[in-house]
Amino acid sequence: ADITLNAKNGVYGKSAYDIPSVNLTQVAMNQEIVDGPAQILCTLQDDVPKLYSCTVKRHSESVFGGIQNLSVKITDSELLENTGGIVQGMSGSPVLQNGKLIGAITHVLVDDPTTGYAVFAESMLDTAFSLTDLMLKEAG
Repeated sequence: ADITLNAKNGVYGKSAYDIPSVNLTQVAMNQEIVDGPAQILCTLQDDVPKLYSCTVKRHSESVFGGIQNLSVKITDSELLENTGGIVQGMSGSPVLQNGKLIGAITHVLVDDPTTGYAVFAESMLDTAFSLTDLMLKEAG
């Protein structure tokens, strides 16, 4: 993989893997996200990703510097039983609401592993598009 940018809201570049374009999920715009039920997608066992229930609460970008836009509280009993909440390795796990990608896990609260933060998916896309535009200008 070629890493072009390692930023606060994600790592950007080209993947060495051929990523299939099946099972793509729509990205929710920030204004579509509401406080309430959501799901986190992660793989705990058998290399099979699974959705686990959580709740999300929106935060102002100015409060958390643009990378901790959502509080995520794990509510899924299976995930809590198996991991105790958000654990190392879950960073980047997708957070979905109403069938759309709303963000990705960024941090966990050290004193409460059932709670963490996520960055808006729209913010990650904005960075990716800006980076693409810059690369096209430099190439052209």
